[in-house]
Amino acid sequence: MHSTTARRWAALIDQAERSDLTNRAFAERAGVNPNTLSWWKWRLGTQRRTTATTRFLEVVHEEVPSAPIRLQLDDGLYIEVDDTTDLELLRRVVDALC
Repeated sequence: MHSTTARRWAALIDQAERSDLTNRAFAERAGVNPNTLSWWKWRLGTQRRTTATTRFLEVVHEEVPSAPIRLQLDDGLYIEVDDTTDLELLRRVVDALC
């Protein structure tokens, strides 16, 4: 899975599978055509499960009030979360990484 489009659809399919919604309901909520979602699900098959390379290694949190939590990724990147973090944005980022 190399294209940005394929990765986008793979992420949407993963979100759909984790939701309690039918494919049609999820597609409507996501603003995509349900038939296109089904086609991509068929097209990508198990390929989307085997190409994810980013995994979380550890969560680092100091025992200091309001200290940020750091989500360390295996590729040297990290995400820092504190009490000002937009949790909806964080959810979308984590979904995109998984």
